[in-house]
Amino acid sequence: MQEERIGDEKKLAKLPTVPIKLLKRRKQTNKDVIKQQRKRLTEIRKRAKQQKSLFRRPAHFISVARKEARDEARIERASKRKPPIAVNERLGIIIRIHGDTGLSLEATQVLRLLRLTGFNQAVFVKVSQAMLQLLTVVQPYIVWGYADLATVRNLIFKRGKTQVGSKIRSIDNAIVEEKLGSLGILCIEDIIHELITLGPHLREVLGFLCPFKVMPPTGGWRSNLKKCQHPFNHLAGNRDDMISQLIHKMV
Repeated sequence: MQEERIGDEKKLAKLPTVPIKLLKRRKQTNKDVIKQQRKRLTEIRKRAKQQKSLFRRPAHFISVARKEARDEARIERASKRKPPIAVNERLGIIIRIHGDTGLSLEATQVLRLLRLTGFNQAVFVKVSQAMLQLLTVVQPYIVWGYADLATVRNLIFKRGKTQVGSKIRSIDNAIVEEKLGSLGILCIEDIIHELITLGPHLREVLGFLCPFKVMPPTGGWRSNLKKCQHPFNHLAGNRDDMISQLIHKMV
């Protein structure tokens, strides 16, 4: 009798088990549910943001129109001044620090010409007499200066991208040779040399590089705008050779 009772207790003490496959399936199901909930929440927030952006009070349109009018008047005044003089052509870098609100049509067109279509974008340019005149048009919306070798190398290696078909890809030696090999430019170092020396294929190299997407400085541009006003040929926003320190913080 005692042996039978001990056997019954052993049978009762055995815990129910769940197959491992079933546990894995439940775990995966829970992950899928959480993923769907997050996706739905993201879509709801995105839809709410779009609806909010569609609604604008009349005061908003009045404010934008006044800003555009002031910008047009600023450009007209700048066109009457003596144009700045470029002593020596050098490699420059321009960073856009302003959105689209309040820009005149002419300023918008110049920014598109410079390929600065978005906030916190940077491009290399050859600073010539014609380029200085363009910078005069958009000077309240950009920070620019002269790029040195360390700045060029830093941007190219950390943020350098190019368009391959319909995709934007980080540049490497294989892509450089494929795209620019016919010009004798076979690697990233050749691109850096062409930029620094303003070589004969500078235009092709600039077209090969997509605008650089950089990070805003600590505290944002609003707290740094006063530091950008460095007088040089009556162009606000020019940091001359000091632009390298700013780029180093934004890459």
